[in-house]
Amino acid sequence: TYSVPVPADCEPGGKFQCTVGTQTMQVACPLHNGPGDRIAVTVPSTNPGSYSAPDAHQTKEKASSVANFMHWLGSNATQVDPAELESRLKSSPAVLAGDERVEMAFQCGRDFLVLSSHRLLIVDPRGITGKKVKYMSVLWKCIRAFMVETAGTFDSDSELKLWTNISGMAVIEQDLRRGQCDVLAVQRFFSDKLLGMDAKPYTPGADAAHGQQDQGASVFAWLGDDSRQIDASQANQQFHANPPILQGSELCEMAFKGRRDLILFTTKRIVRIDVQGWTGRKKSYLSIPWGTVKSFGVKSAGSFLDKDSEMMIWTDIMFVMGPPTDDCGRPRQSAALGDLAGGVAGMMLEAALDLDGGGDAGGDDGPPPPPPPAGGGAGAGQ
Repeated sequence: TYSVPVPADCEPGGKFQCTVGTQTMQVACPLHNGPGDRIAVTVPSTNPGSYSAPDAHQTKEKASSVANFMHWLGSNATQVDPAELESRLKSSPAVLAGDERVEMAFQCGRDFLVLSSHRLLIVDPRGITGKKVKYMSVLWKCIRAFMVETAGTFDSDSELKLWTNISGMAVIEQDLRRGQCDVLAVQRFFSDKLLGMDAKPYTPGADAAHGQQDQGASVFAWLGDDSRQIDASQANQQFHANPPILQGSELCEMAFKGRRDLILFTTKRIVRIDVQGWTGRKKSYLSIPWGTVKSFGVKSAGSFLDKDSEMMIWTDIMFVMGPPTDDCGRPRQSAALGDLAGGVAGMMLEAALDLDGGGDAGGDDGPPPPPPPAGGGAGAGQ
């Protein structure tokens, strides 16, 4: 379900064309709504409801034994057939539950990273013979945030990183071999698994900045890496299509851009897109579900040289996404606030979101917030 604005040339009871998600469709405007109102539009799902892992054999490429050895040294995993591995894990020994299904799987040497319907399973054979095997299970509810990073121009691997709320196992990392793993399919898998397939209500007070033209950043804003607000509807359309980061049931409500990087506030999560390298081919997509956010703070801009505002978010993730100390060795605000809040459960996630204050290019405010969806729409009762 999406919340879309009624265009200015559409009368109550008329029809207009709009693009929602990846689909373009004709929408009927209700009689009690008119131009400028937002109405709820439901798009038929193209997802069958359960994730179907891509055929691992489609991503296979021939490689020499030397290349295979180098990838093994780099712990770069290859995507493997989930059905075949499921059969092995249900035989001798029977590791999986009777109703458990392997949905995606990766192999590096003798080790396996298994993504099943019930859990994340790490299979670690040990010793020369491999008869001693460690099976580490992490329940899906313990994985609180995730990130995928595409390979750059000269990289041989992409990367998967998971954050948990488990003390002693804060981060799970896995390198994925370039050309033999579909990293965007991995991103979609974790989105469906952790965020769910159902639609979330639109936030009535969200300022989507519809129609706002991006004038770029001023020199001072660029040097300070300050983000500016951009049209959320354009970001929504882009990241439903190329690359398809957002779910079909997900709506981008607010979007911000700083230099080349973006931060999206969607109905389900915060997405931080970090463009890296000279060519920009290497990108990381960090997803933080709203359910992990326990507190937030905003700091307004000051005067004279202080022209940017700041936003801070605290989560229940057992890890500070960034160095715990500054360049002088002093604890960062995140670590200090974590201690005051009663341990690592209150640690702060620095969202790296500096909103342009007054005087910078792009203006202070932008257009007024759009009205909430009509009664019975996606935002009703929010």
